[in-house]
Amino acid sequence: MNRTGILFLKRELAYIRKVIDAGKPVLGICLGAQLIAHALGARVYPNKRKEIGWYKIHLTSEGKKDPLLNGGPPSPWVFQWHGDTFDLPRGARGGVIGPV
Repeated sequence: MNRTGILFLKRELAYIRKVIDAGKPVLGICLGAQLIAHALGARVYPNKRKEIGWYKIHLTSEGKKDPLLNGGPPSPWVFQWHGDTFDLPRGARGGVIGPV
């Protein structure tokens, strides 16, 4: 990654942390979820295998209670293209789970 990309991500991480510290709810999908995890001190690391293609995801019990997620289908097919994963930060709630 070039220097501009690294600076952009540092600014993005600082902004994410500022919003979370202000008590605002934050939703991250794919890279957004990884950035939120990193901003909160959780580990982001290469997954055992890449998720590339169409996968069926499922709402967790937390996701079924979430006002943003509970209005859609409980198990939609989504297109994914990533090779990294992350640990949930302390206090975070995972809303969906996939097969990998």
